[in-house]
Amino acid sequence: MLKRSHSLRRLLLIETGILILVAGSITLVVFCQEPIQIGYHRVIAHLSMKAIVRSTKSSQGTPNVRHTRRYESHRDELIRLGYLDKHTYTYNTNMESLQRCRMLADVHRKIPGQPYEFSIGKSISIIDRPYNMAMWDEFVQKYDASMADPCQPANSGDSLKASPSKIP
Repeated sequence: MLKRSHSLRRLLLIETGILILVAGSITLVVFCQEPIQIGYHRVIAHLSMKAIVRSTKSSQGTPNVRHTRRYESHRDELIRLGYLDKHTYTYNTNMESLQRCRMLADVHRKIPGQPYEFSIGKSISIIDRPYNMAMWDEFVQKYDASMADPCQPANSGDSLKASPSKIP
């Protein structure tokens, strides 16, 4: 009889331990789902960027399309989760490449080593952490305004427009 109650107690302890582990795992997944997803997408985006750099070096400057698409999909997920933010600025003027270089040098001085992504054309799109977007607003406004025609009166309605973009 003693042996039987001992094995029953042991079985109950094992089952209780398993239930606690399952409940803890479910709680972790429910309450920490977003940070886990952000960590996952950050790691995969970083690894994809390293793969892009490796493939570019080995193929004389042509990045691997598969790695690029994988990087972009994880970057877009980070934007969707709110870890990154994307703003597109339309300039009031035609910002020359020298102005862009000066702006980017100022950004490097203000936040050295901070990773960000940008593309420049008739507008400038910047992907960075949300808390850095105010700094980007300031820089783009400053360098866009410095290119304005001094003979034209300032028109507040024509100032630089920033539009936050969320990727669906």
